[in-house]
Amino acid sequence: MKNEDFRIVGKIRELMKYCDSYVFSSFPKSELALKIRLEKCLYSLHEECLRARLNVGNIRVKHIKELVINISLIDYYINIVSCKKIITSKRYFAIMSFIDNLNKMVGGWLLGEEKRKSI
Repeated sequence: MKNEDFRIVGKIRELMKYCDSYVFSSFPKSELALKIRLEKCLYSLHEECLRARLNVGNIRVKHIKELVINISLIDYYINIVSCKKIITSKRYFAIMSFIDNLNKMVGGWLLGEEKRKSI
């Protein structure tokens, strides 16, 4: 396992802590379904990263692709949360920064794995 993999897990945990502290507490009861979906995606993101770290080959690539999907879903849900004014623009941009960094790191990991697979 490379150092990069551990950095991704760390970033995911930072995002989860940030959301626990600043996002989930802002949700009104009327938006419980959205909160649950966002929470589920965050936990899935963490789980898929751990699965990807422990597997190799095509299975690892599959889990990394699941990471990309979860990042896209979190991006989508955070946009909805922002549009509904559940979080401030400052919180929105902070989360988008996390998501952007994760996207780049996971994209690089996926590229590296696909190159390794083709050799």
